[in-house]
Amino acid sequence: MRTVAIIPVHGRLPLVKLTIQRLINKCGVTEVICLGDTKEEADVCTRAGAAFAPFKNKPIGRKLNQGFMLAQGYGPDAVMYLSSSDWISEGWLSQVALRIHQFDIIGKLDCNFCHVGSSIRTVHWDGYPYGSSMEGQMIGIGRVLSRQALQEMSWKPFDDHINSSLDYSMIFSVMKHCSRKKQLIMNTDAMQSLSISTDLWSNIHSFHQILPVSQHRDLRWLIDNFPEIFTLKKSQHEEM
Repeated sequence: MRTVAIIPVHGRLPLVKLTIQRLINKCGVTEVICLGDTKEEADVCTRAGAAFAPFKNKPIGRKLNQGFMLAQGYGPDAVMYLSSSDWISEGWLSQVALRIHQFDIIGKLDCNFCHVGSSIRTVHWDGYPYGSSMEGQMIGIGRVLSRQALQEMSWKPFDDHINSSLDYSMIFSVMKHCSRKKQLIMNTDAMQSLSISTDLWSNIHSFHQILPVSQHRDLRWLIDNFPEIFTLKKSQHEEM
């Protein structure tokens, strides 16, 4: 399956480098497209093996749509998007490839969160809680859109004007524009994802807010699935 990954970049450069390298070297991604607005971001992304397109950070919806439209030129079977702080496991895309021809969008309900500070802490989150407005919705990390779905939405899965509610916007586009309107939520341990926060920069998610509604992961699970996190730990120590 020929897959392009879209990554919006805004700082977090030590992590961006690792994210790109994992996608290309371990996860089977054909091409990574990064969108950012500084020369330093461009240098880090291209050295790591990604294509880079200059684009201001906001509105984020338009920034991401630009990436999807550029992905069209690579002739992909599918396109996924990740933040620069999101990682997927090596088996993610091989599982998606088995079913993507039947569905518009594939993803998962659950994910893992890891905070790299004075120590490394990892937890598993089951997904949006019962009774919430997002109950039963797949998370944003690692969502994969089929080529057919993207063609039907003119390669623009987001509202151009938004800076939040990106997960909802993508699902809304699928239901509005796609003839099949078919989503698949995978339930397999072969697909694992990790959202990473550190003490070096402001983070998309607050690890401490996730703690009360999650379960602890032991260090062995992290070593087996995402060993590069220890490289980030080393670089954080050097910068601090």
